[in-house]
Amino acid sequence: MDCALIPLVLLFHNLRVPYTLCPVQINNSWLRSVLQKVGVVLLPPSALTEHDADMDSLYSAVMTSLAGELLHEGQAISVGVSWESGQGSQWLAHIRELIKEESVPNVSLVPVGISYDSVPKTNIQVHVGLSSLLQCLWSFLWRRSGGSVRIDIAQPFSLKEMCETGRCRVDGWLPLQDLLLPLILNNRTESIYGRRVVSWLLPSHYASELKESAHAERDLIIALILHLIFSAISCMAVMSTSLVSSLLLHRHRKGVCASVLCRDVAWLTEELLFRNRDVGFGGTSTEVVHYSLTLLTPHVIIAAVPSRKDPFIRPHSSPAAAQTLTLHAKIVTHAFIMEAVGGE
Repeated sequence: MDCALIPLVLLFHNLRVPYTLCPVQINNSWLRSVLQKVGVVLLPPSALTEHDADMDSLYSAVMTSLAGELLHEGQAISVGVSWESGQGSQWLAHIRELIKEESVPNVSLVPVGISYDSVPKTNIQVHVGLSSLLQCLWSFLWRRSGGSVRIDIAQPFSLKEMCETGRCRVDGWLPLQDLLLPLILNNRTESIYGRRVVSWLLPSHYASELKESAHAERDLIIALILHLIFSAISCMAVMSTSLVSSLLLHRHRKGVCASVLCRDVAWLTEELLFRNRDVGFGGTSTEVVHYSLTLLTPHVIIAAVPSRKDPFIRPHSSPAAAQTLTLHAKIVTHAFIMEAVGGE
């Protein structure tokens, strides 16, 4: 959904729409033709995923050339990057290759963070045809309100400058304490990551294709991907459902009264604002909690207690509820993660 949301928002505000990379396979030939005419770059019919497509040396060369031509024309390219699957990492490798070859002088990367009040359920499969797309659009237009969406744009940074200054790099495998202690004791500001825990972000065949300093170049691209993901998450607004989910999971797992939950929401909101994190909601604490619980209804239990005026709320014990609440709470955890390891 993210890859379609950003171009639509830019189009509605009369801004230039970037060329968009579609990470799913489109089967219908008519639909492929329409999408290509509006600036969507599709996977080849023979590939199921981006990783499969990039294993083809001809496809990789064509995509590198396409990226170079678009950048020379001053066009923007919208690429979705995923931490879990490594989606979009190959395109960053292509652009880095263009800069090394001096085909493109420099590129500015703009991290974009998208926050949802509720986890979107698109039900899009690996193969997408016309019928599945229409079904998805129908369910999106006629389903009940799923809350709001917030798009935040972070500070752009120069890809060439980031690589040449050494501000973003991956060290050889080190124990966790060796990675954290320099940050805690010396207040280091560089982005440093351990190779062992991030190697899946870029397929291993890149190491064999790169001719000079293959492993070092692959590690640099991985570090850039992580920096891009971290910057996008850092600029994302914290939604009300994220606050309530975090409190129910980590502070009130056994349940809490509505009045206490309202008080804790106000406290957590102040803590986030104090750390320069924006929030994607407004209103009183009571309104925020009521709105959040409405969206989280399938994943929480709300019970009326005869001896109390306000209802009792606790998270549902099902695995699906725990997974959904955890997804919502991740953004709150990220806001405090630097303090957890001794950073500022």
